[in-house]
Amino acid sequence: MAAVNGPLVEVLWHDAHAATDAWTAPSDVEGGPAVIRSVGYQLELEQKPGHISLAQSLDDEGHVAGVLCIPLENIRRISALIWRNPPLDPTT
Repeated sequence: MAAVNGPLVEVLWHDAHAATDAWTAPSDVEGGPAVIRSVGYQLELEQKPGHISLAQSLDDEGHVAGVLCIPLENIRRISALIWRNPPLDPTT
């Protein structure tokens, strides 16, 4: 099971993407990266070497769901997110 060791983070990264949807002259292919922002709970770096893994959801037993693994070379920025208000108590 993956252990959560890090904060809730936002990762800005470049993703692979389709530059055309039909046959196109090479000179008409537009450049530029597909910039993606993903938010999740950071998992142990050892879970998948060469990647940062983010869990979308956590349960009260430490299980995770919706894990996204982003190659480290695609990452442009990682920002820790800070709670402005305390999280809700799930037992109330």
